[in-house]
Amino acid sequence: MRKFKITLWILLLAVIGLFFYQNKDFFLSKPSLTFQIPFLETYHIPQVPNAVLFVAFFVFGLLIAYFFSLLERFKSNKTLRDKEATISAQLEEIASLKGRLEKGPAVQNAPSETFDPSAGPKEPPEPKESKPAVTERQEG
Repeated sequence: MRKFKITLWILLLAVIGLFFYQNKDFFLSKPSLTFQIPFLETYHIPQVPNAVLFVAFFVFGLLIAYFFSLLERFKSNKTLRDKEATISAQLEEIASLKGRLEKGPAVQNAPSETFDPSAGPKEPPEPKESKPAVTERQEG
């Protein structure tokens, strides 16, 4: 895979170099650019080769993309820190529960008040039917 990447980069640079070589008259020409804003003075940009302008605007675009993605990176880093804090809290709870489990039978035999959704709702026990007291009648 590494050789493939190197070959791909070499081919890409060769294509860019060929493009520049075939259009070097355009890239090396020095046009004069003006910048006009109403109610302000006209600004003349000094004559520089087109290649320098292309590189400058490319770098400017990279900087704009970098600063716009900066907010997203801050958000993802905060989310990552929150998740790591949750993980560490859960690992501490697991260690605590394992310690309680290893302490001995006193802890293991203690009734637990855990919720079991498969058990369904607990119903109160029904009262036992009591037999009516039989009284003997005295005949008299």
